Amino acid sequence: MAGKRALVILSKGAEEMETVIPVDVMRRAGIAVTVAGLTGKEPVQCSRNVVICPDTSLEEASKQVSLCISHHQAK
Repeated sequence: MAGKRALVILSKGAEEMETVIPVDVMRRAGIAVTVAGLTGKEPVQCSRNVVICPDTSLEEASKQVSLCISHHQAK
């Protein structure tokens, strides 16, 4: 899958497993995955208090990646 890219958007309150597992599977498949923070590139606190550090902000990532696979809005 050379050349394939994906963007995973991460926001506060996201389910950790719904973020980490798809990212892991896609990376194992050779897809270049970018995890982008919805509100910036600062660490994001997920639903079970796990903190995930995005690779970049959504604003920056949207300039480079064309496929969005997941988006979770905080309640």
